[in-house]
Amino acid sequence: MHSPSAERFTTYCGSLYQFTTSWSTFQNPSTYPPFEVIYRHYTPLVHRMIRRLHIHSNLDDFLQVGYLGLWYAYRDYDEEKGPLSSYAFMRVRYEMLTMLRKDSTYQARHAFRAIRYGYTLPLSPSLVPP
Repeated sequence: MHSPSAERFTTYCGSLYQFTTSWSTFQNPSTYPPFEVIYRHYTPLVHRMIRRLHIHSNLDDFLQVGYLGLWYAYRDYDEEKGPLSSYAFMRVRYEMLTMLRKDSTYQARHAFRAIRYGYTLPLSPSLVPP
């Protein structure tokens, strides 16, 4: 016995990793593919963006932010403005750059405080030489 979500999954996704139906064929939001399909299809985009931005620490946090950006792209997507892939790329990149900015601001503030008050900050594992 198939559940409705399983039927939708097989309708919108021919295999686990290949997206077979174009987004423009969906007429209203209730017929959009479920987010699980979009998640599986765009996972390489999130990983590629981490490599492209040269992120080497806090990988789990940046993965989470990337998937959050993908969710925002899925939620706010308007097919009249262009393809989902372009919008998802921009939204994932925006969310990761925002987190990079917040991290660098946090590090700068705490590094200054550490220098001023004479204590040392622990290095992240990615910065410790082998």
